[in-house]
Amino acid sequence: MRRVLRVLAACAVPGALVFGCGSADTLEFARGNPTVTDASEDSPYPDAGPPAPDAAATEAADDVATGMKCPPGKDGKSNVCVQVLRGSDGPSITADAKAAYGLDGRGAVLIGLAAVKPSGRDVSLIAQTWLPTESSGAGKFAATELPKVVELSVPPGTYWAYAAFRDQEPYIRPTVAIGDYLPRLVELTQVTVVADMGATVDVRVHPVRAVDLEVKLTAPPSGSGSGPIGAWLMNDKKIVGEGRVPCADLSSGRTEVVRVFTTYTGTFDVGAALFDFTAPLEDVTGAMPTFPPGTITSDLAAGAGAVKIGEGDWLAPTRKRVDLEKTVPLGAPKPTDAFPTCASYAYAPPK
Repeated sequence: MRRVLRVLAACAVPGALVFGCGSADTLEFARGNPTVTDASEDSPYPDAGPPAPDAAATEAADDVATGMKCPPGKDGKSNVCVQVLRGSDGPSITADAKAAYGLDGRGAVLIGLAAVKPSGRDVSLIAQTWLPTESSGAGKFAATELPKVVELSVPPGTYWAYAAFRDQEPYIRPTVAIGDYLPRLVELTQVTVVADMGATVDVRVHPVRAVDLEVKLTAPPSGSGSGPIGAWLMNDKKIVGEGRVPCADLSSGRTEVVRVFTTYTGTFDVGAALFDFTAPLEDVTGAMPTFPPGTITSDLAAGAGAVKIGEGDWLAPTRKRVDLEKTVPLGAPKPTDAFPTCASYAYAPPK
């Protein structure tokens, strides 16, 4: 029986994801709520979703080696050995980081294979497992213990390898969090296998960091001034981070803080938009949404505002103000605002 698991977020990302993928015009990381689909039964983690029934996990560090040879598949199936490595190191986990974000550097990693390249909105795994495995008796392992290797048995075909390390429980949750480690989806590797073949593929994961943007309307809204907010980090017109608020009321001078997640460090341009009349469509490619009439945006040109995330930052130390100052023309006749309040979006802000 196939079950759908909410594993990563907007993501993200882009992402995007927080957590998107692919070209210069798509999200590297999106903070959305990617859906992970699997096709198996038991799970070592409550509500975490089942691992592939024929997935065998190899956890010993001495099994990880450059040029590692994956054993061939049997009975017409193929073996893919997925090696998860840290693509970059995260900041130190200090007492302040533990107190602020609940980090301890220890958790679990989901590893799987997808027939369709993962995006910032959807990750559909046809085979997967978690480490530590239930049989290992270990509840968690440290991100610093990567690399880890798992062996997944799949039918012949072409697959994308994917992995996600979760620092904080529950490991299955609808949002990305500071301290997770996720792949940069433009780096994901594809592998093609035939019957009775073995192949090895690497996935590099990077620490998730964030910046808080304080979003405010400076242009008069054409509608109610309420709706979903999207916010982005951009590097040379490439989106490298994303954050979302399902609905916010920015009328009457109100502001909203949007946390934007990324797997990059450096100095980035920032952008944001309030979708006043029409909620943005979910784009499974992770691309920047098309702004419908009535949307109010910040200046999205390169160099329009900047924020820095340093190597030692889990969260950028400075909150950045972003003004929404440009309105996409409505045209005539003026449409009715179908979502005049956040309650219209079936969303109630947390108290």
